[in-house]
Amino acid sequence: MTSICTRCALRIHRASQLETQPIASRAFSQAATRSREFPTFAYTTNDDLNDALANLRNKHLVPAFLNKREQKLIFSPKQKDYLKENPQTIELGGEEIELQWMNRLTDRPARKALTHQALEQIFETRDDKAWTNVAKLLQANQLLKKPVDERMQAKIVRKALNQGKIAHILAILQQSQKTGMSLKTPQVLDTLIQGFRDLAQRTNWDKAHTEKALKEMNLVALMLESEEHGGGGRLRKDDPRRSPKVLGVMLELAAVHAYKHLEGKDTTGVVHRYADRLLSCMDDGHVAPSEEALNLSERGPQTSFQQSIPVLHGTFLANKMLGEKMPQAEKARQVLTNYEARLSGLAAVLESRAPEKGTYDYLALESWQKMIRD
Repeated sequence: MTSICTRCALRIHRASQLETQPIASRAFSQAATRSREFPTFAYTTNDDLNDALANLRNKHLVPAFLNKREQKLIFSPKQKDYLKENPQTIELGGEEIELQWMNRLTDRPARKALTHQALEQIFETRDDKAWTNVAKLLQANQLLKKPVDERMQAKIVRKALNQGKIAHILAILQQSQKTGMSLKTPQVLDTLIQGFRDLAQRTNWDKAHTEKALKEMNLVALMLESEEHGGGGRLRKDDPRRSPKVLGVMLELAAVHAYKHLEGKDTTGVVHRYADRLLSCMDDGHVAPSEEALNLSERGPQTSFQQSIPVLHGTFLANKMLGEKMPQAEKARQVLTNYEARLSGLAAVLESRAPEKGTYDYLALESWQKMIRD
């Protein structure tokens, strides 16, 4: 006679009681099917991070994946003693999880606070295992129908750039339907492309970093062609594919790479192509930016100043390399004249402030000073 293990016998006994037991005594979650993907966080060497992730999982994610009867079991005061005396388990993400009774008001730390706590711990490390949890955190908040706000998404991008973890951001963007992070979010796109060019610029445009930035920028350009990140087949209003601040960085990186590392030759025609595309997308307001459009702030990031530098830098190098073959040559000369005059004046103001290293003014002035002019 075939023997049956104790655990299997217990499960058979429970199953036989399902139809006759009241809800207070049913073990109805043993074979439940979960159609949604359950985010599984990676365990790290950081105990504070592990605790925040575990709390988010146990107190928010697990309840969200339960059916109504199971939720009643973990939230109803009447079920507290029963659940304690009769442990129940479910399977999520390939893991068997024991259901825990909890008080909705006192036993559940705020979801947003837990998410931010976990992210702040991740921001302080370069550990890849910790950074893999960023995508899972975003996915978890999406499943809870409480997506991470745009400001925090931009901060995630900025911190990833600072820690050399941009590959994680690109992976997050490539699964935007799960993570909710998209290049349609202006703060995410602006932070990302500015970060690409700044990382290359801070190495004085060395070959490896410039090529890496150019490769990553080309990947972003491809993403912008998709429905998830751009307009797909249509050009929408304020489409980033026609934005001078986006095209300016693309031209700048291509032009710096060709000028400094390809003996000043546009061997593939990419510089000509990007220059023509940039100039075609610049209306009168872009060719001759007003003081309102291009200015300095008293404090904080010098956004318009820094976003205008790639336009000038890229156009300058393209014109220098292409000469008579420069597309829309007259318009290019107007851009060079107007941007040089405006930006040099603003750079003088920044210099007069004697900014300390690492400040927003210092970083903006550094961008100006590291333009290639020889």
